[in-house]
Amino acid sequence: IVKDNTDIPEKNLQTKYDLVAVSNHTGGLTSGHYTAYSKNLQDGNWYSFDDDVVRQLNSDNNVVTKNAYILVYVQRTS
Repeated sequence: IVKDNTDIPEKNLQTKYDLVAVSNHTGGLTSGHYTAYSKNLQDGNWYSFDDDVVRQLNSDNNVVTKNAYILVYVQRTS
């Protein structure tokens, strides 16, 4: 139990996370289709995965949509 802010190391208050992947689902409870967006951490580009089709996205503005099902974050190291 944290009694006051002195119990929390200050470095933990500065933790930041970056979105690196999104799993999407369209359809209903009994059927549907999954797609995904993933960021390549080496080149910084976002990619769309839809069955056997992979394409590079022009921007990261559209990776979180109403169909987002799972969001994946990684902790920043710097």
